[in-house]
Amino acid sequence: KAVFVLSIIVSGVTMYVFTGSFLATLFYLYAPYRIVNLFIRGSIGESIAFVWYPLLAWLGKRMVVEKKPHLIGLFAAFLGILIITHNASALLFTPILVLYVCGVVFFEKKKTLRAFAYPLIGIILGFGAAAFFWLPALIEQQYTVLNTGILQRFDRFVSPLELVTGLGGTRDFPLTIGIFHITAVVFILTLFFIKKSQRQVVLISAMLSIVFLLMTPFANVFWEKVPIFSSIDFAWRLLGILTFIVAAIIGYGKKKLILQVVSILLLIGAVWQGMRLLPQDRTYFPDGYYESND
Repeated sequence: KAVFVLSIIVSGVTMYVFTGSFLATLFYLYAPYRIVNLFIRGSIGESIAFVWYPLLAWLGKRMVVEKKPHLIGLFAAFLGILIITHNASALLFTPILVLYVCGVVFFEKKKTLRAFAYPLIGIILGFGAAAFFWLPALIEQQYTVLNTGILQRFDRFVSPLELVTGLGGTRDFPLTIGIFHITAVVFILTLFFIKKSQRQVVLISAMLSIVFLLMTPFANVFWEKVPIFSSIDFAWRLLGILTFIVAAIIGYGKKKLILQVVSILLLIGAVWQGMRLLPQDRTYFPDGYYESND
């Protein structure tokens, strides 16, 4: 259980390193999905994965901007650790990480071959270093629980209403981005759009929309037909990735006073919403339960 506590503390540190925003860090820590993971689902792998998302994004950006070879090794090492920590999260996060790094390269003034090559090499080395873990799992996935038909397919998705408000779910726990988190992001993107940052806002909005839709029943064909991703049991695992993206966007508003004021007010609401998700009845499991719980 100490690992859960450390995952909260260290993920807050890595998020602050990436964004430089205390508000973004708090939004990251008090996201509804993180409360559910910690206190209801007890998913130790996903909880630890929250540590690596900001760190990998930070290293990815530094590789593009600074172009220092030693960053490749650090990036590859932490990507490999993410894969070992929770392979489903690594599989879902890698495309987002690639898109983010490509965006950094695109908006970089001096585009060089190294700016493209370093992240690519880092990703290849990261997956190569963790191949002893993911390759056997991929080859022998037909023997795992995910493919024995135990899971109910309707539990794979979340309705748009539940994603936004937390209402209307069919499970014992709500799966939502958080209404206060969404409000903060919409406010920030709207303000930046008005301030002539249309291209960035359009790209970020498109990415958010795609991730959002992939968690809903409208994306059933994608999860059923696309190789590799069809092995993911729950599409709503993307909520972890979306939680990181939302907090990162909030971090971009750190230099605007009006955004800070509004974000503080919304953060109070986000903390209130998160506290309401805490279970009233506590169930204590031995450590062995968490070692096998994904």
